[in-house]
Amino acid sequence: MIYARVASGYRPGGPNYSAPGTSAYQSDTLINYEIGFKSDLLNHKAYFDISAYHIDWSNIQLEGVNSLDELTLSNGGAATVNGFETSGQYRPITGLTLGANLSYTDAHLTQAVDSGDIYAPNGSRLPYSPRLSGQVSADYQFLVFEGWSAKFGGDYSYQGDRASDFASSDGQGRITLPAYGVLNLNAMLMGDKYTVSLFFKNVANERGLLSSANIASAIADPPKPANQSTVAIVQPRTIGVSLAAKF
Repeated sequence: MIYARVASGYRPGGPNYSAPGTSAYQSDTLINYEIGFKSDLLNHKAYFDISAYHIDWSNIQLEGVNSLDELTLSNGGAATVNGFETSGQYRPITGLTLGANLSYTDAHLTQAVDSGDIYAPNGSRLPYSPRLSGQVSADYQFLVFEGWSAKFGGDYSYQGDRASDFASSDGQGRITLPAYGVLNLNAMLMGDKYTVSLFFKNVANERGLLSSANIASAIADPPKPANQSTVAIVQPRTIGVSLAAKF
């Protein structure tokens, strides 16, 4: 199947509840142009799709930090997002499924923003938008004995480097979150009624940074110097067992 699509949408505006006295922000709109291709291959053993898109974004809503380290939303000018996404799946033998997906995104402002709470020169990357991300996976399921089957699998996901939220007008506080990858493994024993699962998440105990935020030193516990950020990280290495039953 070959397709083309044009879609538009918007987000409503609203007041800045977290920063009293700050002006309300307005709605933003976008138009998405997309073309794509989807196909079954090799007598339905393989599946493949790919799409490319261009997004025009107007009056974009952006998160910033004012002089009191309060988070605010305000409107910038325009932004453009270009990219492609592709994914595939292959079943070479009965029970074995291999999968992969890859995305490339170039998301940046096409107009400079300097609202007092946000400093963003023309061409700045949009927050938390990795240029490259992807995942590969493998699962193998087979019959153990009558009424019971086993499944072993794993996946590795990758997130490229990302820019944090825009900084205040002094240009300080915006950081780049480095790329990271996470490996997960799992094993399952499945019956008609019961399922036992063993999972091993973040095998290498990767400390990937998910997001960053500035918090006023006056409310931080413990207090922290100005112009420093707190970050959220991926779930650390976790090993567990679960039991499920159908009733």
